[in-house]
Amino acid sequence: MGRANDLWTAEKTASLEALALVKGEALLYLRSERNRLLGLSHKEALDELIRSSGLDSRLAQVERVEHGGLLGA
Repeated sequence: MGRANDLWTAEKTASLEALALVKGEALLYLRSERNRLLGLSHKEALDELIRSSGLDSRLAQVERVEHGGLLGA
């Protein structure tokens, strides 16, 4: 049972180290993205909001919808 416990401990330690690394990278990215957004002009911020919400692509998708001859017309 000692070897299994050693392996479990090693795996758990590696998992915790990886989690700390990923968490640090995610926080660094999110903070830099927040600072980037705070530095935008009003118009740039609105453009970014529209882009990130996907409104333009959703509008285009709805505009492409056609009846496809469903009613024989």
